[in-house]
Amino acid sequence: PDAVQTVFFQIRAIPLPRHDCIHRILSRLKEGPNVTVAISASSIDDAYEAPSRRGLGLGKTTLAAMVASHPSVQSKYTVLWLRLHKFHYYGGIGLTYQQYTDCLDALCEQLGVKPEWPKTFLTTEESSLTLKREEENMFQVKREMAYILQS
Repeated sequence: PDAVQTVFFQIRAIPLPRHDCIHRILSRLKEGPNVTVAISASSIDDAYEAPSRRGLGLGKTTLAAMVASHPSVQSKYTVLWLRLHKFHYYGGIGLTYQQYTDCLDALCEQLGVKPEWPKTFLTTEESSLTLKREEENMFQVKREMAYILQS
């Protein structure tokens, strides 16, 4: 995808050979059609301290781009690119409903579809009721996204 090409243009140095990592990920992808691979920092410290100490990232995005652009992946899978760096987690509970639907919108745009997700409204109701409403909306959105991905 174009997003992968954009990553290659942003690399500030010659990518380190990561043949062992790429091989392990490609091997994992051969295990079947319902495989998901996530590349992440090993800890919060790695994600937030290492780049500031060295002035460079850890290479997760480059590694993901190298795997996504591999011919065996391109011929077998539809690659969707989602960058989560702009999203912050609140209180360790994950993405907010709005952030979650923003992520899904980015994926749907790559698929060429424009679903209408349930809207949340600012209300003066109790926070527990608002949370329950968001949970119900999240369930509905997950179900709709699963349908989009299957079609």
